[in-house]
Amino acid sequence: MKIADTIRVERKKKELTQAQLAEQLFVSRQLISKWETGKGYPDLEQVAKLSEIFDLSIDTIIKGDNKIVTKLTLDTKRKKWLQALVITLFVALIILISFFTFTFLIEGPVIQLKDLKIVNVKKKELMEKTVRNKATGQIITIPADVSYEIKVKTSNPFLNLNHIKVYKNQENKQAIQVTLFGQYGLWWNKKESIITIPSSRMEGLTGENLNIYKNIYLWNKEKSKITIQNSQDETIEKTSDLFITW
Repeated sequence: MKIADTIRVERKKKELTQAQLAEQLFVSRQLISKWETGKGYPDLEQVAKLSEIFDLSIDTIIKGDNKIVTKLTLDTKRKKWLQALVITLFVALIILISFFTFTFLIEGPVIQLKDLKIVNVKKKELMEKTVRNKATGQIITIPADVSYEIKVKTSNPFLNLNHIKVYKNQENKQAIQVTLFGQYGLWWNKKESIITIPSSRMEGLTGENLNIYKNIYLWNKEKSKITIQNSQDETIEKTSDLFITW
C-alpha cells in the first residue's frame, strides 16, 4: 500500500478529518490532502509523528512506497551533509578568529635565522660630524657609524614579514645581539621584507653604543634555553646565531 492510501485509511480509522490531523501535525489541511492524493510526501519528522498518531511503526507506514523511501533517504543524506557543512564552517570560523587574534592582538613570533634567507645587505656609512645644540650652544661631535638595510625572505608558510620589529638585546665591543619579531600569517602574506638596523650614535657617543666594527647576531631561543639550563653566562655568542659579519 502506498503511503497516500495508508494515511487516508488510518486517518479514517481514527475518525479524524483532514483538518484535525493537520492540527495535530501543525501543518495545513491542504498539505494533508496532497499527501492523501499522492501529490506530496511528509518528511521524516512528520512520518514519525504519523506513526505515533496511528500507532504504527514507521516501517509499516512507508512499506511498499519506494518514492517515500527514496525521499526520506535523500532527506537524511542532505541533513548529514548539512551537519558536516555546519561543523566545517564552524571549525573554519574558529581558525579564522584565532588567526586574527594572533595577528592583531598578540605580538608575533620570534624570527629565527633558520626562517630567513638573506637576499642582500646594504651598509650605509655615517660620517663623523659636529653639531651645535641650539638650546645650550654646546658643540657635540657625533662619531662615525654604520646602519644596515637587510633584504630577507622566508619560506615559512606561517610567517608574515609585513611588519618586522627589531630590538637590540645586548652589545659589547665586538658584537650586537638583536631580536626580530614578525607576524603570524599564511602563504599569501608578505614573504620578503627589509630589516633596518639603525645607528644608535645619537643615544650614546661611545663605541659601546655603535654598530661600526661589530658583527650582528640574531638571538636564538633554543641556544638561550640550553645556556640557562647549563647555568652558563648568557653571552651574545652563546645565545645567538651570526647574522651579519662586519
